[in-house]
Amino acid sequence: MEKVSVPAQAGRLINAVASIGYDPEVALCDLMDNSIDADARMIRVVLVEDIHEEGQADTVGRYIIADDGSGMEKEQLVNAFTLGSDREYPGGSLGKFGLGLKSAGLALGSRITLISKTASSEICCAVLSISDVVESDDYRIALGSPPGDLKSTWEDNAPNSGHGTVLVIDEATESRPAFAQFKR
Repeated sequence: MEKVSVPAQAGRLINAVASIGYDPEVALCDLMDNSIDADARMIRVVLVEDIHEEGQADTVGRYIIADDGSGMEKEQLVNAFTLGSDREYPGGSLGKFGLGLKSAGLALGSRITLISKTASSEICCAVLSISDVVESDDYRIALGSPPGDLKSTWEDNAPNSGHGTVLVIDEATESRPAFAQFKR
């Protein structure tokens, strides 16, 4: 018998990954676990409020997770967005299958941005957008130097350690939680 490659429909596949079914709190914990795996000593979580008209509950419109971990270079950013990425996971890590960033992130919003820097590299940025994947039916990311708005996000949130990662999740899902749910 011959072996035949079977094409994957990227748009449908990425929507399936986004629908795995995370609660927002669990998704955030899974994403922060990536920071712990990168030896972060500091993890900062910022929830940006999306203000609605009077009578409607304000919701979380954007999630930012910044850490002072080891950071990532371009190749590592590509690997982070690989479906089923193959890497060693530390004992006790929540990660096992290489889907956490994608499934947890896309459960919160339809665009995931990683801005990262190692101690010896330049700042690099990778963006995964569901709408881009669906439109092109090609699983791909934008990769390169962060544009002005994302460079500002880095500058506003990055640790002072000279290395680390800033994760931004926006284009929040319709099931986004009320902002008051997270207030102290």
